[in-house]
Amino acid sequence: MYLVSASYLFNQYSLLALRHQKIKLKMTREFNVIIERDSDGYFVASVPSLAGCHTPAKSLDELMERIKEAIELCLEVGQA
Repeated sequence: MYLVSASYLFNQYSLLALRHQKIKLKMTREFNVIIERDSDGYFVASVPSLAGCHTPAKSLDELMERIKEAIELCLEVGQA
C-alpha cells in the first residue's frame, strides 16, 4: 500500500441573481487528494478537507473522474 498526496484544482460555478438576471461566477478551488491502493488492487481517493468525500476505482484514470464528481457532490451538499 502506498500513499500519494496530490493537488487538484477544481472549478466551481455559482449562480447569483442580480436584478432578475443570472450571472455565472467562476471560482477556482484547490483540494488535496490522498490516493491509496487497497489489498484487492483498487485505488481509493479521499479529500481530507471535505468530510465523507472519497471514492474507489480500478484505474487511476477512472479514479480521477470519480473524485471530481465526488467533490462536486460534496460541495453541492455543503451549499444546501
